[in-house]
Amino acid sequence: MHERTAKLLGIAHSSPADLQFDDLTLAKVPVIPTGLRSLEELTADHAEELADIPAVAILGLPALADFTVELEVGNGVLRLLPAGQPPIPAADGPRHAPDTPGDQDATTWSTRYKTEGAGYWLAGVGPEDFALRVRLVTSGWDTVIDSTVADLLGSPGGDLERVLLGGINAARYVALRPEDLSGTPEPHPDLILGTNLLSTFRLTIEPTAETIRFEQIREPRFPVEERAYFVARADEDAGAIESFLNDHPSSRLASEAGTVLLSLRLDEYPPDPGAISRAVRLRAQSVKADRSARTMVEFADELLAGRREDRHALSRDVLLVAKEAAPQALNARVAHEIQARLGLIALQQGDLKQARRHLLSAAFGMPRDPLVSLWLGELYERTGKPARAWSRYLQATLGDDAPPEAFEGLNRLNRDPTFRASFTMADAQQLLEGRTAEFHPPDRYDARSASPDSPSVSLVEFFTCVDQAQTLAPELAFGGLLEFFGSSQVAFIEYHLPAPEPDPLVSAPSASRAAFYGIESGPVVCFDGGRMVTDGGDGSATEGLYLAYKAACLAGPEPARDWRLDGYARISGEEITGRIELLGPQASDALRLHVVLCEQMVMLSGANGVVLHRQVARSALSPEDGYRVSTEPGRRVFEVRCNPAHVAAALERTVTALETERSIQFRMRPTYVDPGLCTIVAFLQDANSRQVLAGRALPVATGREPQP
Repeated sequence: MHERTAKLLGIAHSSPADLQFDDLTLAKVPVIPTGLRSLEELTADHAEELADIPAVAILGLPALADFTVELEVGNGVLRLLPAGQPPIPAADGPRHAPDTPGDQDATTWSTRYKTEGAGYWLAGVGPEDFALRVRLVTSGWDTVIDSTVADLLGSPGGDLERVLLGGINAARYVALRPEDLSGTPEPHPDLILGTNLLSTFRLTIEPTAETIRFEQIREPRFPVEERAYFVARADEDAGAIESFLNDHPSSRLASEAGTVLLSLRLDEYPPDPGAISRAVRLRAQSVKADRSARTMVEFADELLAGRREDRHALSRDVLLVAKEAAPQALNARVAHEIQARLGLIALQQGDLKQARRHLLSAAFGMPRDPLVSLWLGELYERTGKPARAWSRYLQATLGDDAPPEAFEGLNRLNRDPTFRASFTMADAQQLLEGRTAEFHPPDRYDARSASPDSPSVSLVEFFTCVDQAQTLAPELAFGGLLEFFGSSQVAFIEYHLPAPEPDPLVSAPSASRAAFYGIESGPVVCFDGGRMVTDGGDGSATEGLYLAYKAACLAGPEPARDWRLDGYARISGEEITGRIELLGPQASDALRLHVVLCEQMVMLSGANGVVLHRQVARSALSPEDGYRVSTEPGRRVFEVRCNPAHVAAALERTVTALETERSIQFRMRPTYVDPGLCTIVAFLQDANSRQVLAGRALPVATGREPQP
């Protein structure tokens, strides 16, 4: 049974189920849930015949072990008789072999079969008494001969004149289809019987005795044209296959033959444009009219993804054929997909005006299609409109089938200093509004209110990993907490760790702070170096975690503030400079002042679904173990400075080392540091007790306003 159906019915592996067929019940049949791609394809190809009811199960012979089974495939009849009951006499009808040259063969055959592995096996004999292992199945139309066996017998195309099953010559009833059967489950068969052969016979199966009887009940017609196609396919004779398609356009093999012919024509060198054009049209005509346009679009995609020098001209011709078939398509979307690919061809050939016309036409019909957005992004980037390009790349990354090139486009623009001089992550935040996972608290902390709950902590440190799904709720809740407190006296730092998955937002302070606390992976939220919350979860857990974080910040009496941090940070030329003043009483030798450069918003998509990350640690501006604090009471002054370009270069080296260590390549490398969105976070901590005594966030003064 198809695994999805089994799950729907609550059926576990090998659990028994009762199958009801009108007045017949098969009781306690063991069911094996598994993926059944063949049934999915059957349902898709024969929806009309199945009255849109999907095929979801295959009935195995063990389910019928208590019966004598009579199967008339050609008449669509399955009879279940009491075990041992004599078979029903055959109705009046032909009992002779097909009208073909040679000796007349038997029309009935009884034999024992053997159960081995996952199949039922009969003995067969080919030319020159070549022994054949024959597998009996009812799941495929063609009778298939292993291509190696056919070659050994001197007929690579399967055009054998004698393949005996007892006294029945199967080669006179059906055209044998050569296929490589080495990939089938062991033991590998030499011949697999298809329903094209079985439909001529009545099969009477006695499962308890493992016997089977073949009795001819229908007049067969030998498919001469199918044999000719199989021989032409084996010989790779494009001309013969083209003739087959012209002579038999409605053959059941037409779709396959169209695909084979097109492949052969494309492989010819030098290419014959006329022959390829004919093959394209025959391929389009070989499928149902309502699928022809879709088939051609998929073929155009294959061509465009290849390296043929003539791929653009060929793809355009294919798309024009698709355009002719589009009015019959099941889905009107295909007409817009054709426009999109024509736009891509024009874009790749440098005709930007034509590319814009086609792509905007496609976008009108498919406004959220990721490929259309990607190609429009590439168009805008090439025409000097980087902000519009960024927006289109972003749109392309937000779907389930986001193309990797869209992330590369975002990464390229995000790391372009010229573009970032006029486009910040604050602008990105506006464009992302409502498109990605986010959380905004309903209220805000107001220190001026009559009875505010003063924060009992001064520093919140968050350890996370973008490619860990369970960090979604903690990261959203952390952002909500930052939004709640705003620019109050609570400072926030977000550290990214390469565990359990690699994370390109790793930095030196992330590693050192995690080592200081003994944290190996996120999510972990640490309040003033003491209490830690390690809960994770998906989006549904966000509000609960936010309330827990908020309570941790406001719970208990406000601690005595013996220490006070103050200062400033600003951009001076190409550097960020800062002055931090620490005022407090006599200090112990264990006190350390840590200074971290953070970026207020950094863009990176990951498995947790968050796109913009807040207060991300980018560089340590103090020694790894912090500045030593003078034990004398009073004011201590610390000067800090950094060059954002140098910080970016260090982050680039860190990301490269991580890629080398993990043998991966990140789609985005968020190493550009925007000076205008930086914050210097300073905090005083006791290295022995880990208690944070004071914390302060100093935004870098720049004068640059976010772009609308």
